[in-house]
Amino acid sequence: MGNIFGKRVTKEDDVIVLLGPTGAGKSTFLNSALGEDAARVGTTLSSCTSEVQIVKCPIPDDHEWPEGDV
Repeated sequence: MGNIFGKRVTKEDDVIVLLGPTGAGKSTFLNSALGEDAARVGTTLSSCTSEVQIVKCPIPDDHEWPEGDV
């Protein structure tokens, strides 16, 4: 399908873009959603994520979700 910032993207890939001002919690949200420290989180009002980051993560099919968690 193409490339996004040098990473190969296919029709099977789901692309999610997080946008917002500095300090909005984008990196914190990403880390929480993935359950791991994929993005560095700052502790001051200065930006610590100043470049575009691409994070690949698995997205389970609906049948893989435990009952009651959807």
